[in-house]
Amino acid sequence: MLQKKMERKESGKKRSRVAKLLASLTLAALCLVYPCMKLQAEAVATLNSEYWGWNMFISAYFEGQRYANWASPVLSYLTYDGTQLMSVQAGIYDLEGILVEYYNLKFERQSVRIIPEELPLFGGFYAMDDGYYLVTGQENPSESEDVEVIRVTKYDKDWNRIDSAGLYGHNTVVPFDAGSLRMDSAGKYLVIRTCHEMYRSSDGYNHQANVTLLVDTERMEITDTQTGISNNTTGYVSHSFNQFVKVEDNHIVALDHGDAYPRSILLTEYPTDISTGKFNVAWPQTCVSTNVISFPGAVGYNVTGAAVGGLEISDSSYLVVGTSVVQDDQNTVRRTRNAFLAAVRKDTHEVTVKWLTNVSEYKSMVATTNEMESKEGILWETDTQTVRYKTVPADGDNQLRVYAVNK
Repeated sequence: MLQKKMERKESGKKRSRVAKLLASLTLAALCLVYPCMKLQAEAVATLNSEYWGWNMFISAYFEGQRYANWASPVLSYLTYDGTQLMSVQAGIYDLEGILVEYYNLKFERQSVRIIPEELPLFGGFYAMDDGYYLVTGQENPSESEDVEVIRVTKYDKDWNRIDSAGLYGHNTVVPFDAGSLRMDSAGKYLVIRTCHEMYRSSDGYNHQANVTLLVDTERMEITDTQTGISNNTTGYVSHSFNQFVKVEDNHIVALDHGDAYPRSILLTEYPTDISTGKFNVAWPQTCVSTNVISFPGAVGYNVTGAAVGGLEISDSSYLVVGTSVVQDDQNTVRRTRNAFLAAVRKDTHEVTVKWLTNVSEYKSMVATTNEMESKEGILWETDTQTVRYKTVPADGDNQLRVYAVNK
C-alpha cells in the first residue's frame, strides 16, 4: 500500500537540525536577558551543576508532546523506587550523555550521574523490576541492512550496562521520526511502539509509519517486529504521528494518531499472546481496530486539528485523552481545541466521547494536548496559565470535580 507523501517542508533530519539551531538561539537569548541563568554541561556530573534540557524548549516551541501536527520522543522521565525519586533526561544542552538525577521526597537533589550515549538519536526510557532500559537509534540514509537503526540497552539498577539488542535495516531510514516512542512490559517481554521514516517506495517518497518491537529482556533479543508496509488489520498505521502502548493480559493494546491510513485516532487490540515471544497476527486472525475520533480531510494531509495525550485501561473500557477542534469540513483551518476523554468499551467497542472543555472558536485557546498519567486523573492547561485536573471513574465518566492550579 503506497502512502501519500508527508506534506512537510523539511525532512526529519533537517527539521531536527533546525530545531536544535533555534533552541540554541533561544537559550542564548535567555542568557542575554537573564544573565543569572547559568549553562553548565560538565563531563563529570556534580551535585551543584546546573543543566538545561531540550525538553523544556521542545515542549514550548517545537511541538514535543504539546504538538500541533506530530509528536516527538519524550525526553524527560521521573520514577520512584520506594525510597527516592529518579529523573532521567535526554537532550541536555551541550551534554553528551543521559542525565540521571536522584531526589529525596522533599525534591532536594541528592546525586547526579551521566550515562554515556549509545546511538545518537534518543527514543525513550523504561524501568522494569530487573533494571533500566534505554532505546536509541541512528539514521540510515543508504538504506543498508547492516546499519543498526534501533538499539535497546539494558542496565542494572546502578546503571551498569548489561547488554543490548539491535535492529538492523528493517525498512528504516530515520527512527522515531515525526512521532514518539512508548513502552510497556509483561513478564520478561518489553513492548516498544514507535515510528520511522521508511525506505524509498516506488513513488519516490520516504513515507512514515508506526513500528512495533517485542524484546525478550532475559536474553536481550528482539523476538518479533513490525516495520514493513501493511494495513490496519495487522496494527499498521501510516502516517502515525503519536504512539501509545499498553499490555493487558499479555495482549498489546496500542493507540496511534493517523492522518492517512486511517485518518483517525485508532485503537488497536492484538489477539496474540506475547508470552509466546510473538505479537504479529496470523491469518485468519486480525487485530481489532476502533476509530476513536475520525478526521475529515485529504488522505495524508498532516493537519488534523487534534492531538493525543494518553491511553489507560480500566476494568470496562480503554480510556483515551486528547484535544481536538470541531471535526467538520473546516477542521484543517480551525484553531481552537477542546480537551476530551473517550471511552472505548471492551465488550462492544462502542466509543463515548466526553468533552472536558467547551471553548468557542477564537474565544480562547485550550492547550494543544492533555495528559492522562493514570486512569484516575487527567491534566490539561488553558491559555490563562491554569493547570486543571479532573478525576475519572472506571467507566470513563467525567462528572467529578475539576481542580485548578495557577502556574
